Amino acid sequence: ASREEAPTRQEQGAHLRADGSIRITTGSTVTVNMPADSEELRYRVTLLGRGWEFARLEFPNKPALLKLTKDGWSDHLEWVLGPDVWKMKVTSGDGKQSYGPAWLTVLKLEYEVRVQAAWLVNKKKMSLKAALVHAREDEKIVNRHFHMPYGLQAGIDAANAAAGAASSSSTGTPTSQTLLNQLLPHVGKLVK
Repeated sequence: ASREEAPTRQEQGAHLRADGSIRITTGSTVTVNMPADSEELRYRVTLLGRGWEFARLEFPNKPALLKLTKDGWSDHLEWVLGPDVWKMKVTSGDGKQSYGPAWLTVLKLEYEVRVQAAWLVNKKKMSLKAALVHAREDEKIVNRHFHMPYGLQAGIDAANAAAGAASSSSTGTPTSQTLLNQLLPHVGKLVK
């Protein structure tokens, strides 16, 4: 959270240490909403990147922080908000309808990529910059948290649109369940 979002009143607490001394702490808890659009996500990730940049300035020799600059976070944002994720479109077979990913699916993928990057930093001793790139290129993560939900949602939306058209003109148009059953084998191939 930024300074503007933090409360002006700070909470204080006292903690008794094992040696009998008392430690006084101050701080505050800030809760922010999930980004509602791409600009809010850009703001949040930029803020996160600045925090990591301050950590790198404080600990310049830490292997996890080597070569981590704002460009690493900019590349991450461009990937999330670019044609590989947010701007990806799936067009129906007849070319009449086009579907884009749900915003929550994009946010979930961005979060899971950061989780995987943190795991790589902690377990594989990679730098955060390299770990972000590696996590974005991990097909298992992208398939599980983006392609599958996105493909299924596009299929459900197409099936619902076809069902709506079928109910208005009963000319033997396939039902939404039939269309979904035809789509599921193709989604399974994306995962493999």
